[in-house]
Amino acid sequence: MGYLRSIITVSLLTGGVLAQAQGLQSAPDAITLPPNEPAADVAPAEVPLRASAHDYLRAGDKAFESKNFDAAELEYRRAADLDPGYKSYYNLGLTLAQLGRAEEAAENFERAKRYADTDVDRADASYNAGNAQLSAEDLEASVKQYVDALRANPDDLEAKQNLTQVLKQLGLMQPPPQQQQRAQQEEGEEGEQHEDQQQEPQP
Repeated sequence: MGYLRSIITVSLLTGGVLAQAQGLQSAPDAITLPPNEPAADVAPAEVPLRASAHDYLRAGDKAFESKNFDAAELEYRRAADLDPGYKSYYNLGLTLAQLGRAEEAAENFERAKRYADTDVDRADASYNAGNAQLSAEDLEASVKQYVDALRANPDDLEAKQNLTQVLKQLGLMQPPPQQQQRAQQEEGEEGEQHEDQQQEPQP
């Protein structure tokens, strides 16, 4: 159903964005963190001491790009501990999704939304949270996230498609108007036939 949207990299000079879409893996049961609590005390001491959250983000980006997701997780957690923000939580969410920990990924995308400066950022975090919830088989939660994504960006076609698919799975999607009319006509005809049969005299 959808892919995770790109990692936000911290460039040495520009702080630009690298478009590197990563597929969402299915998730086993995950350890959940309280929604407002930063992801502290999770990273072990093996993470090198760095000068700033920016340096941890850069190290996390390098680890992510080389598919060393365990190392990326630790670097992003340290960045979030030092300076909670959109990039650290968003990239941590992407990393946790790659590690198959969808519920934790969704929680971090939710945290990222609180720091989003733009509607596009808010939409991307909501979309990814929806995909993570979908991977964790929490369809109702994924619907909420896709709706949030569309509130932030009504032109988000991927969020619309995913929302439609999930609503169909939940049985909440109504058939198109033509199909509805046809179904009502068929019901009406069946009702008339049934009435005719009842009105015929019994021998």
